Amino acid sequence: MLAVLAFVAAAALLLVIRIPLWIRLLALGLAIGALLGLARRMMITPGWEVDGEGVRELRGGTIVGRVCWSELVAVSIVTSAAGPWSPEFFYVLVGSDGQALVVPLERAATTGLLTRLGRLPGFDHRAVVGATSSTSSTEQLCWEGEPGEGEPAGGELG
Repeated sequence: MLAVLAFVAAAALLLVIRIPLWIRLLALGLAIGALLGLARRMMITPGWEVDGEGVRELRGGTIVGRVCWSELVAVSIVTSAAGPWSPEFFYVLVGSDGQALVVPLERAATTGLLTRLGRLPGFDHRAVVGATSSTSSTEQLCWEGEPGEGEPAGGELG
């Protein structure tokens, strides 16, 4: 919101001061391009919410994917040959309806997802260790269950 107000103020200033028209139009075009770029990044960059109900992927504030703890049936880790600290290290959560969310490691760590996954009954922490030490493209199954068995990951953390 502050960026929009700054843009409007700058545009008004450019209209009233004595600057050649071509410079004003160039500045206006650059400002509009910057705002459009910001809006595009907001629409493309996914966000993640993790709470007692489940995990949601958001784009531009709209939920585009969801897996509820009560519907969770599998959790796996997918890695690439670049190693565990590359951008190609993901947690894959699969719901009973076949919906799969692919959560990057850095988002899993910052949203509390890792803590909740550790609460799943029988979660295989050794598979996580194996995935983090992998130097090849692989998929490690960390947990598998029936709908409803993932509910311990929900609720209050504490």
